[in-house]
Amino acid sequence: MTRIVLILTLLILISSCNQLETDNLINENNRLTQKIDSLDLKLDSISNLSSMRFQKALDLEESKQRESKVIYELIIKSDSNSFWANQAKKRLSFLTSSKNKVNFINEISGAWTWKETYTNWGEINSPFKCNCKQELKIVEGRIAEFYRNDSLQRRTEINITTEPDWLGGYLVKLIKFKDKNEIRQLLISENGQELSFTEPECVCGCLTDDYIKKK
Repeated sequence: MTRIVLILTLLILISSCNQLETDNLINENNRLTQKIDSLDLKLDSISNLSSMRFQKALDLEESKQRESKVIYELIIKSDSNSFWANQAKKRLSFLTSSKNKVNFINEISGAWTWKETYTNWGEINSPFKCNCKQELKIVEGRIAEFYRNDSLQRRTEINITTEPDWLGGYLVKLIKFKDKNEIRQLLISENGQELSFTEPECVCGCLTDDYIKKK
């Protein structure tokens, strides 16, 4: 009889332990599920940040311009005075105004005389050093031609895009030379008379080519 009671007691204890383990597993599963849900909410929040939405709109400009415009409009409505709302207004204006597009093409197109090539550490080359004349001709914002002493050295298709600078909080223009798959940051002076190509996302020792508008 004592043996039977002992066996029954052991069975009850085992059953209790199993139930306790099951309860612990259920509780742990619930805790992990809540944590995952919380992370999903955070990710949703991040994806809806104006900067992220602005980048998405930029990416869609060429392939899905209508959807891109809708995103810009949503950014503007969310906070009309924020930095990204102001940038969205500029991009929306650029996309919807043929006049702005023509002005931009006219600004970048034409003949440019090479002034010098340098880095933060000093000049590398110049017309005086090489005893040569170099020019850049941009045709309708689509073709770039490089000349040396009036002789054509290189001709390539180009693609100009605009992207946000996440650290600086402003927009940068990038130009891609398709023949060498080369990307440079494009800088134009306010008066449109000076043009520079430099290394994108560069802080120190940035290789830069300066040009001035040929008159």
